[in-house]
Amino acid sequence: MNTALKNLLSPARCPSGGLRVLIEGEPCVLRRSGALWVPSHRTLIAADLHLEKGSAFAARGQMLPPYDSRATLDRLEAEIEALQPAAVVLLGDSFHDAASVGRMAADDRARLDRLAAGRDWIWLEGNHDIAALAGAMDDLVGPRRRGRRPAGRRPGAHQRPARQPDRRAVAVELERAPAAGRSRGSMSELSEAEKAHITATCERFITEVLKPRFLPVVRPTEFNYPVDIQGRWHGARYRFIQRYRSGFADNRGEEFDAPFVRLDWLAPDRFNIQWYRHTGAWYCLHRGKTLAQALKLIETDGILHPN
Repeated sequence: MNTALKNLLSPARCPSGGLRVLIEGEPCVLRRSGALWVPSHRTLIAADLHLEKGSAFAARGQMLPPYDSRATLDRLEAEIEALQPAAVVLLGDSFHDAASVGRMAADDRARLDRLAAGRDWIWLEGNHDIAALAGAMDDLVGPRRRGRRPAGRRPGAHQRPARQPDRRAVAVELERAPAAGRSRGSMSELSEAEKAHITATCERFITEVLKPRFLPVVRPTEFNYPVDIQGRWHGARYRFIQRYRSGFADNRGEEFDAPFVRLDWLAPDRFNIQWYRHTGAWYCLHRGKTLAQALKLIETDGILHPN
């Protein structure tokens, strides 16, 4: 290989400690922070910030240091101060789960506002933060302005969102076709008699099976700890919920709910069993089960147990 070609194809170190590369003919810098810098468009690109991951794990009893969001924002702010980008693109999983935005400290939220001021700020959805962005755009960007890109198409290599002076941020979401086999019954089809029977059966199951096994006593801690297991209807879906109480000094005594499994009513005595993942998404693990079969699976399948 001749020297000119080798120099063209080989990554080169740059003063920032990153690497210069060509992506689809576009000069880019792989920053040491993990971000991508596109200098010709003054665009900073990052992914997988997973803000509030620590608090998401803490809510389920896995104690991680609660400083992850602040440390991540420190790194992002350092890159923005060094590069002064005209646009920041976050490629998805910016928030760890559906409730992350609500758990963020007020000063961290204000910091995001400051970082986004005066530039295009584009949120793309990932599997972790689809629900977080859908529910929080009004808070994150002011009046709701959401870009929509049909699935299967990608923007051109040099395409940039048009600057609009009254907008500082936009969430870009992929259009998704409904997943096959996810149809379920409606409340209008579920009779009051059957609903009452399901409620009584599930409440007895909680009292006689789940509580003795997973919450025989309430043990207060200095962290979040479970205090109850409950059941609750949401439309034609019956959710099993673990209730937590905070033992942290700044909000001691506050309580919140964390669902762990759900029965989706399909037809008389037929249910799909949905598992609640830590990302805030529901996944169907068993289909077309009777109520007795569904409760037996919740009792015996470890992934369906409360945390």
